[in-house]
Amino acid sequence: MRGTFRRVVGGLAQRLRFVSAVAIMAMLFLSCADIVLRYFGAPIHGVYDVVSFLGAIAASFAIAETSLESGHVAVSFVVNKLPKRLQAGVRSVVNFLGLGLFAAIAWQSFVYATDLRASGEIAPTVQFPYYPIVYGIAFAAVTVCLVLLLAIAENLAKVFRQ
Repeated sequence: MRGTFRRVVGGLAQRLRFVSAVAIMAMLFLSCADIVLRYFGAPIHGVYDVVSFLGAIAASFAIAETSLESGHVAVSFVVNKLPKRLQAGVRSVVNFLGLGLFAAIAWQSFVYATDLRASGEIAPTVQFPYYPIVYGIAFAAVTVCLVLLLAIAENLAKVFRQ
């Protein structure tokens, strides 16, 4: 069961990472194109809004894969001095706290996106609604919750292993 869950969560995290990478490349190309076209007096209309949307996508969609691969900055100097089972216990507690944080982020992002959708708020220059981006952030946060649940299960298995 845990192997299947790991594959599903890992596949989802990889797909989000791919979307994040595409968003970063699009930001790069749009920014460069805007700079070049500005030089010729023809800037790209709404590039600031589009790059802002892409930045939100890039940042939020990269978190799940980073968490899955433990690629984030971790201060583990003290924890690494503890016995292995206690290390796993501390990591379980930290992951549980992270789960609470990202569950709250997912919930509030969903609520906020629903409010944005109901109000019809759009970006002023490109006339694109904000709510799909915020729903995307909520989905990315749910994916991080799944990654953290997986990490909690794996760490608890280490704690209670004979």
